[in-house]
Amino acid sequence: MAGSLFGVAVAAVLTAFNLSALPLAQTMVMLAGLTAWLRLRNYLAHTAAMTPLITLFLDAGRLIEGGLLVDRLVQ
Repeated sequence: MAGSLFGVAVAAVLTAFNLSALPLAQTMVMLAGLTAWLRLRNYLAHTAAMTPLITLFLDAGRLIEGGLLVDRLVQ
C-alpha cells in the first residue's frame, strides 16, 4: 500500500508539471529501467516505480484524473 501511495503521488506530480513529450518519454524510460532492477531487490520500491509508469502509459502524458489515481490506491 505504501508503494502504491508513493507511486500515485509521483504520478500526480509528474503530470502536474505538464512535461513535453521528450522529458516525459525520458522519465518513462528511466522508470521502466528501474522497475526491472527493483523487482528483484525491493517490492515496495518496485511498486513505487511501477505505479507512475503504468498511469503515464495509460494517459499518454495527459493530466491524470483524480479518479484513476484513487482507483490505483484502492486496487
